[in-house]
Amino acid sequence: GVVTAVLAAQSDRRGLSRKGRLNIRFENHVFYERWGKQKEKVFSQYLKFNPAQPWLNHQWRPGVDNEWRDCHGVQEQEWQCFALAKSRDEKAAFLSTGMGLAQMMGFNYAAIGYESIGQMFDALSSSERYQVFAVFDLIAGPSARSRQLEALQDQDFLAFAALHYGSRQAARYGSVVRSLFQAFQALNPGG
Repeated sequence: GVVTAVLAAQSDRRGLSRKGRLNIRFENHVFYERWGKQKEKVFSQYLKFNPAQPWLNHQWRPGVDNEWRDCHGVQEQEWQCFALAKSRDEKAAFLSTGMGLAQMMGFNYAAIGYESIGQMFDALSSSERYQVFAVFDLIAGPSARSRQLEALQDQDFLAFAALHYGSRQAARYGSVVRSLFQAFQALNPGG
């Protein structure tokens, strides 16, 4: 039940499109931290986000004379936004992108056992199987005995969410994981 709840809470429903292309979510605020702070003038001409809640209001535009467009909601827009960022700094763009079912962030590549961001991108692009492994490799940590894993084993969803998603998102995601866990239990009362 806990495994199902965690995957459902993080899941973007499909890790790969019907055509087999990796589903992504480009995170403007992460790209800002990795590249835009040093190139603020250029960044602000093409990308923006809500500074008070940086995970919100992600927009982009292909040129300074173009209208602002939402980054999220349609995979083609995600890929276009990602391509724009890649044209500025390829590595920072990959590190700033969530990939697959759980939108595993590129900056986690070493923590889940990959030698490079490219190796992670290729593996997650090849199969949803590797996307599921990535979630639990991150949760387990390098010793397979992390505080996140212990919180899940104790069904302390708020503590898990604080460790996994950060303190600003803990209440929201803790509640989501708990609700999904309870829904799983209701559907599977004997198991």
